[in-house]
Amino acid sequence: MDIQVSLPSGGIVAALQQRARFFRDDAGIDRIEVSAIGSKDTTIRKVTPQDMALFRAEYDAFCDGRPVERRTGTPLTKVDGINPEREDMYVTRNIHNAEELAVLSDAQCQALGHGVLTERKAARALVERLRMEQKSTQHDAVLRAAEKLVPGRAADTGEVAELGKKIDTLAEGINALVGLLSAQAEKKKPGRPPKEK
Repeated sequence: MDIQVSLPSGGIVAALQQRARFFRDDAGIDRIEVSAIGSKDTTIRKVTPQDMALFRAEYDAFCDGRPVERRTGTPLTKVDGINPEREDMYVTRNIHNAEELAVLSDAQCQALGHGVLTERKAARALVERLRMEQKSTQHDAVLRAAEKLVPGRAADTGEVAELGKKIDTLAEGINALVGLLSAQAEKKKPGRPPKEK
């Protein structure tokens, strides 16, 4: 969950990613543990309706007795140097995919521990490579679609030739108009006519 903090001056501080863990204590009271990514500090308090609304997916999973579902995206194990155990560590700290790892700040990386800056760099490279591959795939699909359209137009060469003639006629008309306008501009020179003797 991203939380934005408004400043008195009207500005907004960058989003702070938080995670929530719902649990039932020994007295049978539902509690929430809220922590921010990259921070060792947590807050534990009684669940409020605002918590239920703010962390809807986590609360629904708690009520249903199932683990919280991982968010979609590029799996962390595809990042160089991240094994399944390391991926579990990231998921427990609310980082579910390579895209989320790639956008962590330096302070968040340092708070998460040793090696996170290097893994963030690898995640950024992976995300950029995947984005470029997706653009290339889209470009290839557009080219294939264009190639399919061009052969269909070959049968209409009569239409194309007729349109070409019309364009040539229009171009000749435009050139004639430009010639007339430039001739008139040369006849009328701006300014005062010369004095006669």
